[in-house]
Amino acid sequence: MNALSKQNICKHLNHSDDTNIIIHDCVESTNDIARLLGVQGAEQGTIIIANQQTMGRGRFAKCFFSPPDSGLYISIVLRPKFDISKFVYVTMAAGVAVVDAIKLFCDVEPRLKWINDVILNDKKICGILAESRIKSSDGSPEFIVLGIGINVIEPKGGYLTELEHIAGAACNDGQEVDRNKLAALIIDNVLDKVIDMDEACILKEFKDRLGTIGKRVVMVKDGVTLEGIAVDVDSTGGLIVKGDDGNMHCLEHVNSSIVELNNENKSE
Repeated sequence: MNALSKQNICKHLNHSDDTNIIIHDCVESTNDIARLLGVQGAEQGTIIIANQQTMGRGRFAKCFFSPPDSGLYISIVLRPKFDISKFVYVTMAAGVAVVDAIKLFCDVEPRLKWINDVILNDKKICGILAESRIKSSDGSPEFIVLGIGINVIEPKGGYLTELEHIAGAACNDGQEVDRNKLAALIIDNVLDKVIDMDEACILKEFKDRLGTIGKRVVMVKDGVTLEGIAVDVDSTGGLIVKGDDGNMHCLEHVNSSIVELNNENKSE
């Protein structure tokens, strides 16, 4: 696995003039560093990339396993001009950007799992975490930190025991992988979609790449567990599920989670 370097990333990057890339070998969390830089006034396009994280995290404070020399751990500072109600579109845009980059780079067919995971062969290969700092004056986002963690290849020694049946890698064993080129492709895709964000286009692209639609899911909403069929995503990013109780449920991305079930739709 090649070493990460700013020079080699910028060599492949269309947005090299719009970015400030900072590379670390090992950090606790790239999102934490990016957030601190955001508070200090870092401009949009400030990007933290690490070879390893010791305290990487996902939604609901879950740990994100981030071993050395096998993944890409990227956090991007964004300073959007849109209202905080559009915050979810950053997560959806990032999901589309990552799926498209991995598909092109690794010649595979990943899919999105609502709302922030990328799945390949029924295993998670990427997690996305967007965090914001809100202006007290008007409630708009002062900045957003967009974190993307990708299992590029399987780590030496494999995954942790509790992850070995759910974690996968984007690229095949033995495949020659240039993480610098993949990082550049992801950064370009993200910035292309977020700088001039077209919400209708992003929502359509997100749905087109979403593998959750049509799946049976177990959902947790406000502490209540339900089961049903995922049927759509609404304009707020909420997952629409037809529950086995006969009702339609909208799962808001901020306080809901799902587990996709392997079996196909239950006959009605």
